[in-house]
Amino acid sequence: MLPSDLQPASFRGVRFLVPQDDAEEGRNSIRHATPDSSFHYLEDNGRHPPEFKINAILHGPNLPGQWAALRAALTRPGPGMLKHPWYGSQYVMVDGKFRVRRDDRDAGTLEIDIPFAVTGPPSLPGSVTGVAAYVTGIAKSALDTLFASFVARYGNPLLSTESMRQIATAIEDVGAVSDRLFAAAGRAGADLVTRSDALARDPVALGGTLQRVIAEPLDAVDAYGAADLVRGFTALSDAAMAVTASADAIRTTTADRVARAETLRLVGMTMEAAAFLALADAMVGRIYATADDVARDETALTARIDAVHERELDADVHVALRNVHVAASEVLRQVEVRLPQVTAGTFGNVPASVLAYRAYGDDARLQTLVDLNLGQNPVLMAGTLNLLLERG
Repeated sequence: MLPSDLQPASFRGVRFLVPQDDAEEGRNSIRHATPDSSFHYLEDNGRHPPEFKINAILHGPNLPGQWAALRAALTRPGPGMLKHPWYGSQYVMVDGKFRVRRDDRDAGTLEIDIPFAVTGPPSLPGSVTGVAAYVTGIAKSALDTLFASFVARYGNPLLSTESMRQIATAIEDVGAVSDRLFAAAGRAGADLVTRSDALARDPVALGGTLQRVIAEPLDAVDAYGAADLVRGFTALSDAAMAVTASADAIRTTTADRVARAETLRLVGMTMEAAAFLALADAMVGRIYATADDVARDETALTARIDAVHERELDADVHVALRNVHVAASEVLRQVEVRLPQVTAGTFGNVPASVLAYRAYGDDARLQTLVDLNLGQNPVLMAGTLNLLLERG
């Protein structure tokens, strides 16, 4: 069987293929026997939730990267969302050990046997469980921890003029993205552009300005919606990753080049972490239309934190980032399970109004149906069409 013939699945947004699996579920019961009775009385003791044993396959380019992502998802504590090929979306935890197999006769493929048990949605400690404001609070605290670490590590590097100019240019690049996207929120981005040389030599002022780049848009509730913030902070994260990449590309042949690379890398990875915190805050405040929209954001957020956890940040910073990610994922998943999910169906020459009646019993969702199938003529729709599948 070819990989293209296998059923796709995912856990915590990490995709894999499933050639075989099995599931068990049913009812828990207590058996009671009475003297001289020809029958047993079974006392119902509740439902036995599904348990899955999945044979997952990773295949194709960047196999080490695929495995690293799946391994991180499987070893992360707490429940996660399993998108099962035929059971649909389930909150599960890894129930015991997973087993990895590789065979040289089938190069480019990894097989992983994974036991999952259905747990229901994860929960946060404390009385603020699942509240977006909780994420905002711990994200702000994490930003303070992050930039305090940045100032302490940046110091006052005695670098050559060429090195300082390269660092100033990187600061300008980040500032230009911020100024272009968030100029209405404040002057932090413009300050990075116009004062880059001076800021590069003043760690306290630089750390404060970089933190304002994050804080000003989040505080500008009248100027930006959550969707705009998500797009903007995604672009800011990309700009920060470019700075980190430029540091990695420096040939460290002299002491000055070593110090230049370390300072550039510190600027880049700090802003990557800061942009992740801002993304988490913006995503939990966003109003979503479908579960699929939530899943896309959660997958993107997980990809960003996985990249940031590869950076050499202080241990307390990594702990703060992990706490924000867990809290934000909890909020997003609680939103996801309450929203309709986009599904696909094949139809032939059906007016949109008729399809709305068939799918929903009335035409109240007619416009939604049309919006989900842009490019289709609503007078007569045909082929594979997107529909909203209501929960429950």
